[in-house]
Amino acid sequence: MEILINKNIFFSKYFIKFYPLFVLISSIVPNFFLIDSFSLRWMVLSLVNLVFLIYFFRYLIKNLIINWITISLSIFLLASLISFVSATNQVESIISISKICILIVTSYFIGVSIINNDNYKKDFLIFLISCLSIEVFYFIIDYFLNYSLQTYTGISTNRNISSFSILIKLPFLFYLSHINKRKISFLLFIELISAASIILLESRSAIFLLFAFYLSILIKNIISKDLNSIKRYSLKSLALILFLGFYYQNFSIYLKNKQLSISTIVIDESFQNRANYIDISSEMIKNNPINGFGLGMWKLESLKYFNSKDKSLIVPYYAHNDFIQIISEMGYFGLVSYLLLFLIVIRSLYKDYRRKEIGFYITLSILVMLVDSSINFPFYRPQEIISFIVIFCFVKGDDLIQKKINNIPIIVIASLLIVASLFISIKETESLVDQKILLNDLYNEQYSLSLDEIKEIEYTIPNIASNTLPISSLLARYYINEGLYEPAIYHLEKGIKNNPFLDYNYEQKIIAHLLNNEFESAKIIAKRLYLDNNNELKYADLYFQLISYLNSEDDFIEIFPEIDNLNFDIINLYFNYYSQIKNLDKKVFLRLIDSSLSNQSNKFLNDLKEKISKEKLD
Repeated sequence: MEILINKNIFFSKYFIKFYPLFVLISSIVPNFFLIDSFSLRWMVLSLVNLVFLIYFFRYLIKNLIINWITISLSIFLLASLISFVSATNQVESIISISKICILIVTSYFIGVSIINNDNYKKDFLIFLISCLSIEVFYFIIDYFLNYSLQTYTGISTNRNISSFSILIKLPFLFYLSHINKRKISFLLFIELISAASIILLESRSAIFLLFAFYLSILIKNIISKDLNSIKRYSLKSLALILFLGFYYQNFSIYLKNKQLSISTIVIDESFQNRANYIDISSEMIKNNPINGFGLGMWKLESLKYFNSKDKSLIVPYYAHNDFIQIISEMGYFGLVSYLLLFLIVIRSLYKDYRRKEIGFYITLSILVMLVDSSINFPFYRPQEIISFIVIFCFVKGDDLIQKKINNIPIIVIASLLIVASLFISIKETESLVDQKILLNDLYNEQYSLSLDEIKEIEYTIPNIASNTLPISSLLARYYINEGLYEPAIYHLEKGIKNNPFLDYNYEQKIIAHLLNNEFESAKIIAKRLYLDNNNELKYADLYFQLISYLNSEDDFIEIFPEIDNLNFDIINLYFNYYSQIKNLDKKVFLRLIDSSLSNQSNKFLNDLKEKISKEKLD
């Protein structure tokens, strides 16, 4: 390869070489006490890209790098833009799309780094192992500091993310150990710490894949008749089995609470939740298979399929299956464009690496990605998707094509994407600081912020908090607490627009209307909540009580066909509140009671009927 960057400039030489390492490190930046680290990591990566763009701008505008990973991601971006028109909350969809833009720019700049580095394959291995070492040492420290509190999660805020992030990189450590005999002791130490970390994190799927790694390598060595490796991996496997058994019996916190046998896994809560999310996604796909609901919209649109107890305050953000969620959000074109990314890499793996030793280990890493994408949501996790892209670029490194042409239009577009994505990620990160206080106040039923502080909080980008609650709805609590009901209603209307499927918004708006003596407005919202959740007792109680207070017999008559006559609690509530209407039309009331009693006997209704009948005679 021709090195086009001036090697006499120290920063040029080393920044372009180490750029992939900076990318990997940006994916594991700690959360620094934020609610989560996702937006912070995207922000750091955007900053790294901005520095790269500024420093190598003159080179970039004169040289075009044709990178198949960048092309594939660009097709995926096109699919996301097509689905954007269907998004319920277009601001949130734009935020999700901005992450794809960051990945596109990152993959292109990695291509620039590769084409200007003759030793990129060796360097990439070192970068991946360096990042892996940081992750596992961070986890070990986290484990011993927080074991008693049971809050250890590794460098991520989620044990599954930390486990799979280690697993993705671990095959490259195996390969480096295989070819580098001089540093075998250090690499063995990192390997054992990595394997132990996965066991200590107690992610069942990650532990299963870890042992699958060792079994696969052992079988490979048996086939190749490598006796030293057979002995080495047999001892390692035995040591890990003993360690897992010892840890499970004496120290395990999470695994002991999980169903481990095949016969009982179907009743496992995690399994049932994932099955439920897939069912919900299937319904969403049926409703919009071509366009989807817009990238980032699963967390909102899925609310329509949860019961009211689930959607009052918090629901899952993800379907726990990238492929199904992408179809839900972007339609089948989105899925095809995402699969294209994997297919390009798998094709190169077969074409260029199938006869090379490293090909086996890359295959293990790709299999982890596919499994992870099938049971989790790595596409939406920067710690994992950034690692995916770095590894994909590594695999396709030899296929890069460089052309010395005027590249100004593409670099101008890249510049706009970097600046826009950086702006969005900064806004997200700043919002997390506010959200931490707002959500803490919500869960603890307190109000630690003054109205002046509330007025300073930005709630438009992003407009949804980390638990799908609109930020404006969180702010409305403080206005209600201060007796400022009009501003509260204004913020709640904004919240309903941003997430129309969350019952919490409507509940708070009813409270504001009631406290402001706007009973008719409260009644309209209460009716909607009841009809959307007609088996939910609390909404039935609220609506029937309101229309009884308003003495609205017409509303009782109108809602009767919607009542579940087999639900004794609701039907009894209905007639109890109905009977309290002043100047009751007893003839209509008794006719409706008879209609309900025709379905099945009900002592409460019989007694009430007898009481009203006597009053009629009197």
